[in-house]
Amino acid sequence: MPSFLQSKDWEPVSLKHLIQFAVGFGLFLALLFWSPTGFCLIVDHANLLFHEAGHPFVGIFSRRLEPYGGTMGQLVFPIVLEQIK
Repeated sequence: MPSFLQSKDWEPVSLKHLIQFAVGFGLFLALLFWSPTGFCLIVDHANLLFHEAGHPFVGIFSRRLEPYGGTMGQLVFPIVLEQIK
């Protein structure tokens, strides 16, 4: 279990961080709203990268599971990267 989930003490969110989140989320929503196809450049390209990298990575271990490697990559790579951070 990640160490941040084991801690019982939660710190309150400061007003500064709440405002920063609101501004960032507002910019993200504006990007989605003005995108003609609903394709969010930064998020969707990162998602595509993890998806496509999953196919050959899983294919190294199993040719039969290689088609499922894309979904596995989308789910596993971000979790692994978060744990490394």
